[in-house]
Amino acid sequence: MTRTPLKLVVAATTGLVLVAPPAVAQQSPPAPLPLAELTFPDFQERTLSNGADLIVVAQHEVPFVSINLVFGAGTVRDPRGMEGLASMTAQLLNKGTESRTALDIAEAVDFIGASLGASAASDRTTVSLGALTPDLPVALDVMADIVMNPVFPDDELELIRTQTLTALQLQLSQAAALADINFRRAVYGEHPYGRSEVPATVEAITREAVADFHDTFYRPNNALFVVAGDVEADDVANDLEEAFRGWAPREVPALSYPDVPAPSSSTVLLVNKPGSVQSSVRIGHTLMRGDDDDWTAFNVANRVLGAGSSGRLFASLREASGWTYGAYSDATRRQDVGMLRGYMEVRNEVTDSAVAGMLDEFRKMRGETVPADEFERVQSYLVGAFPRQIETPQQIASQVAEYRLLGLSQEDLEQYRSRVASLTPEDILEAANAHIHPERAVIVVVGDAAQVSDKLEEFGPVTIVDVEGNPISLGDLEVRASEMSFDATVLSEGTWTYNVVFQGQAVGTMERSLAFDGATGLYTLESSMAAGPQTVVQTSVFNSAFEAVSAANSIAAMGQEFGGEVRIENGRAVGSMHMPQGDSEFDEEVVAGTVLGEMEELAVWITDLDANPEFTFPAFSTEGGTVANVAVRVVGTTEVTVPAGTFQAYEVQLTGADGSNQTMYVRLEAPHVLLKLEVGGQPVVLEAATIS
Repeated sequence: MTRTPLKLVVAATTGLVLVAPPAVAQQSPPAPLPLAELTFPDFQERTLSNGADLIVVAQHEVPFVSINLVFGAGTVRDPRGMEGLASMTAQLLNKGTESRTALDIAEAVDFIGASLGASAASDRTTVSLGALTPDLPVALDVMADIVMNPVFPDDELELIRTQTLTALQLQLSQAAALADINFRRAVYGEHPYGRSEVPATVEAITREAVADFHDTFYRPNNALFVVAGDVEADDVANDLEEAFRGWAPREVPALSYPDVPAPSSSTVLLVNKPGSVQSSVRIGHTLMRGDDDDWTAFNVANRVLGAGSSGRLFASLREASGWTYGAYSDATRRQDVGMLRGYMEVRNEVTDSAVAGMLDEFRKMRGETVPADEFERVQSYLVGAFPRQIETPQQIASQVAEYRLLGLSQEDLEQYRSRVASLTPEDILEAANAHIHPERAVIVVVGDAAQVSDKLEEFGPVTIVDVEGNPISLGDLEVRASEMSFDATVLSEGTWTYNVVFQGQAVGTMERSLAFDGATGLYTLESSMAAGPQTVVQTSVFNSAFEAVSAANSIAAMGQEFGGEVRIENGRAVGSMHMPQGDSEFDEEVVAGTVLGEMEELAVWITDLDANPEFTFPAFSTEGGTVANVAVRVVGTTEVTVPAGTFQAYEVQLTGADGSNQTMYVRLEAPHVLLKLEVGGQPVVLEAATIS
């Protein structure tokens, strides 16, 4: 409705008076304009003499050329146990050839202002080149060199391995990443789409494996060139023939896909992350193959359901119910079977309500025709957005490659807008009924199993695993009084210093001191760490029977101070914390033997690890405000070298009350002083510099 501003009228006796404007009749929005014609550049196809396919999309608006060289060498080709091989091979292409070093390659590309890189996705690896038209022969020479003659230097491979492991450690510490990994595995089973790279598989990759992968799959008869920009088809074909001369075809192993699971009812996989105050939720199942005719209609259905903040999931679960900051869905289209995924992060106490709400929205898509106004809004958005996705040569090349590798034609791409524009609400309902199946959805939740497991039983049988995928039971999660008998008197007063190492570089120091007060019979461990702009001080107080008294911490960073204290009083953990994510007050019942703060680590120092290679004890987590089990497992013995010297050490895995995973290397002789600490999910290591 058009609004008219209020008129201001000055009256001699009464002063300023507001006078309402005359009523304006409500107007309907104008009818949409006819669909403007979208003209695609001409597509031309060739086959090079070496067997490579070539598609050329001429666009002469700017003197720029984009080339995507696409191989059927995606992560689906990764051998089992070497997940990450396709990605590492792609990353190493420009790190050295028989005639150029990595620096030579970078300088040659930068000198002409070009771009050159490679990456692996699930179904393909793409080597991408962008260059000005006059510089294309030079750029193609470098591109051909890295494709045909890479040497995969050992030092570059190890650098990429280190970077990959660092990124994976961080990723695997995050609930959302754990949810996605476990969801793909649950949905796809033994299908390669369900596998993910993890530290062990990245560690297993050798230079020989990389070279063999390249030699097997980087072949012209397994390749598609998509060239878009200021070129003519015959000219660029000649340029490619010249640049890639001597590139020989070779038989490429056929790719066969195993069957995916076909559940008859919903199942729940609960990944335990102790201390979590929220649950990371994934709900969905497999979809049709990438060349299925229903994808156009289903993409519209998914847009209605949750592909963005205008979707139903967002409106229902966030705006109406307030259970989450955001709830969404996506539909992954692949060469083989695709995947529907609904996803959200929710508070523990509403996990069941949010799961039920998402499943309800799935059902509504199947049971109700989308109202005309909602359908037209989504339809108009998709029709209007498409031209912006093919504005540049790079975008055109990407779209053409995507369609071709899905087994679709040039006409399928050119007619996308008209197909969307011709759909009706009834078409969307039909696609949703055919492909959305809430009754057999896979439900994956990453969270504190002790808090949410009973809330999930209504949705199907619940399987509980730890973050590494090992099955556990609710009995394993029950917090009991410690059965261990700890004796703190084996500790001696002393001072220990550690280097704080981030991605192989020393960034700070930590000093620990342990003192004993004979008058009170209390031990105090104080740790002070300075790293970059941050200083952290932690203090733990306990008695000779290793019974916790208190724990405190203070954090100073960027001119701000955070921290707090927790005490054990009359069988309860009492205290408060002021942290960047918010303030917390604690007054929780604890079981006998509950430890606080850095006592988790000290328990390893004072335990006979030969007699107790595995043990648990309770600890209070300030992150979740709850008591949870700490699990300790001795992996074995090894030799470890740190700045303080070379020592024989136990390698110990510790899962903290907050769900964190740590690898500790402690001295063989008692007390088992910490020599080295690797923090799971973080590229941070502590290394002993001096020990008492």
